[in-house]
Amino acid sequence: MEAELRFHNIPDWVIGLLWLSLVLISLSKMAYPQRHLSFSNLINHNKYVFVYNKKQAFLHPFQWLWGFFAMINCSLFIFFFAPILFENAAINGLNYWHYFALIGVFVVVKPILQNIHGWLFGNKKLLNEIIFKKNSFFNYCSMILFTANILFAFVPLNAKFLFYSSLFLCIIVTLIGWILILRNYQKYILHNVFYFILYLCALEIAPFLIIVSIFNT
Repeated sequence: MEAELRFHNIPDWVIGLLWLSLVLISLSKMAYPQRHLSFSNLINHNKYVFVYNKKQAFLHPFQWLWGFFAMINCSLFIFFFAPILFENAAINGLNYWHYFALIGVFVVVKPILQNIHGWLFGNKKLLNEIIFKKNSFFNYCSMILFTANILFAFVPLNAKFLFYSSLFLCIIVTLIGWILILRNYQKYILHNVFYFILYLCALEIAPFLIIVSIFNT
């Protein structure tokens, strides 16, 4: 019996994306070892978001490396599992680069809208701090998606189990991030409940509702 080297007949370009993801992780570790170590322990303590949440934090190359890593693996995760979980002709007709472009637009447009919100309501600096923390936890979640992508590509696991277990872990990490944000900014939120609810509805909840509605049509 011959060994099966690839499960699901994964094409070469997917293998290339997984290798590129490994390269990005290696670059972040070699170029910024202390920052990488703090980021790797983000779920255990919040040193990373406090130490590196400074001016121009979004412009740091480390953040760009992990942002690109997150876009690659989030897009690949959706590309793998969307056709399995949703019986939709429009979704099945999309390729990886469609998902990558959509994620890219989401990643770029959302912070712009959030900064506009901060400028309008006079809390841009505080909102930038919150966005940096949220993005840090999003990038951390991308490691879960990367692991799921590798398992899907090379290990014969149940696709739905792999999807929902990965999604569950990402939700847990995201909740930890939100608890951290709510705890650190509880005084500000209590004094600006209306603006915080407006922010949640317009820039956090609404985009995901739109995405879910698209997948269910």
